[in-house]
Amino acid sequence: GRDDVFGHGIIDAKAALLSLAGPAVSIVINTDGTTPFGLRGLGETIDTTASGTNDIQTVEVTTGPADLTIRSGNFSDGSNVWSLGATNGADQVKWEFSKDGTSWITFSSANTLFPFDTNVAQSTTRDLSLRLTLPTLSSSGNEHTGVVTIVATTP
Repeated sequence: GRDDVFGHGIIDAKAALLSLAGPAVSIVINTDGTTPFGLRGLGETIDTTASGTNDIQTVEVTTGPADLTIRSGNFSDGSNVWSLGATNGADQVKWEFSKDGTSWITFSSANTLFPFDTNVAQSTTRDLSLRLTLPTLSSSGNEHTGVVTIVATTP
């Protein structure tokens, strides 16, 4: 409400201008291209943690600092959809991510942002490991794809 000192409120000019400029951070994902997901059989698990031929994906903050969140869509072949979070039914995949390859967080639902890291300094990197466990049953024999999005915002 209105008062005699501030009228109808105080404007934070810096915050107003920054909100127009959009996020002041960007990210780069580096890989050597050998991430071994490929075509996999039902019931199989594959991950990108550092062992053997598996490959860690590195997220680099090119401007910063940044807070990083991560989300995934469902897996789809264009007409059939595999939902996320469990492998206890047909057409469900357990899709997980990790910063260290030992502590895993499950994408329990599609298009939901999950915290990844906070206040990451400019020009630093963060490892991102992904693990996929396919269902034991499916109504689709087609190849499915999923998209992981990393969102960088100004802290």
